Amino acid sequence: MRILITAGGTEEPIDGVRRISNTSTGATGMLLARSFFEKGADIMLLHAQRIPPPDIGCRSETFLSCADLEAALRRHLGSSDWDVVVHLAAVGDYSVASVEVEGRVIPAPLQGKITSGPEVLLRLKPNPKLVDSLRDWSRNPEMRIIAFKLTKESDSDSRREAVDRLMRRARPDLIVHNDLSEISEERHTASLFDANSLLARTDTKEELAHRLWEWIGGQMQERVCDPPHSSRQKLESTNMKIEVLKSKIHRATVTGAELEYTGSISIDPALCEAVGLHPWEKVDVLDIDNGARLSTYVILGGEGEICLNGAAARLVRRGDRVIIVSYGSIDESEVGDHRPRQVLVDEQNRIVREL
Repeated sequence: MRILITAGGTEEPIDGVRRISNTSTGATGMLLARSFFEKGADIMLLHAQRIPPPDIGCRSETFLSCADLEAALRRHLGSSDWDVVVHLAAVGDYSVASVEVEGRVIPAPLQGKITSGPEVLLRLKPNPKLVDSLRDWSRNPEMRIIAFKLTKESDSDSRREAVDRLMRRARPDLIVHNDLSEISEERHTASLFDANSLLARTDTKEELAHRLWEWIGGQMQERVCDPPHSSRQKLESTNMKIEVLKSKIHRATVTGAELEYTGSISIDPALCEAVGLHPWEKVDVLDIDNGARLSTYVILGGEGEICLNGAAARLVRRGDRVIIVSYGSIDESEVGDHRPRQVLVDEQNRIVREL
């Protein structure tokens, strides 16, 4: 059994000596790697640079930033058939786009050290949600994904909604949820969810490792007893793949056009979630007011934001109404069941209704 595990927190450089990071220690990921390795699994551990080298005996690599971890995941998932990915790494939501010191804007990354004393203004840009792309990067279509979700919510409904959002967005096979209020030196409470329900609750990291190993074993047994649907389909079906509409945001209003930015379209994350758009996904933008059509890729913006960046900014103006669409390939036999995710928005880019 081949398992890839990520552990620890990313660090985003501000300059040559300072970084933005988080409080993740990677301890749970290291414990799972050791436990699974001792049970005979082939483990690849991708862990944060600040974590001491593991004495587990498995293969390992380090990462610093979100970009480093993304590159490592793309390389490993695209070159080998992994049975399971256990994605515990605490990936920072933002990285540094530029630094302003005494009115002078310096694009990231800065190689030197910012002089102490003057006021410093950081401009941050959103990082992609790596967990959303694991399945797309994987060479193995039957790979199982275990995602982790940490919350800091006082009520159970808010916690469950956070889990459900991650399940809808990233399509993992299992989510391990922790809330900060239930983590201490004495206990490490976790809840395990699949797409349908709560499967189990654990009180310690050791118990969590045991439950996850049982779940992984069950998943592997199912694959042996029941040939994967995708494998049967390859043997039985000769249908062609066709390209169809996947996502559409209808009649959005352009809030900005930034010619000097390095490409892309910035879209309100709530709109992306509503129609299933992912960071870095290719989209077409159709300008209702001037007839222009262009292709670019998605990055997450602010609330209500629809901003064309880079060269695309020459083809639209602030206030233009646009249609944003993306496409996907499906088997011809699935066309009858396919339903694209579409929303109509108002002038403030708030969702009016689903289409």
